Amino acid sequence: MGFLAGFFGFLFQIGYAGPFLMGILDSSFLILPFGNDLLVVWMVARHPEGVPGYVISAALGSTVGAGLLAAIARKLGEGGISRVSGKSRYEMLKKKIGIRHFRSPPSLPQWLRWVIRCGGSLP
Repeated sequence: MGFLAGFFGFLFQIGYAGPFLMGILDSSFLILPFGNDLLVVWMVARHPEGVPGYVISAALGSTVGAGLLAAIARKLGEGGISRVSGKSRYEMLKKKIGIRHFRSPPSLPQWLRWVIRCGGSLP
């Protein structure tokens, strides 16, 4: 049995915590395209009554994983990310992405800023 089969088997056995854990890993350090989706589909196929719990668990896990990655990136700062990724790759990414500011313009009303933040945080 391969590593991924064993890993997915473990996640399946721990129930609702499986999609949560997979969501954290998938949205932060482990990049496995469609991994969480496949896990949730597999779990729902076996236990259809658990749909709401699996979906909420996966969404919360993705949110926590993205928040974890953002916190680490903020802690490292630009210099730390440059050291981790390598100078040439960092410059290429910087050029590709461009310099963006992720704050809402100050001219927007406060309630609209919260709507944008909440909408942007949804998986």
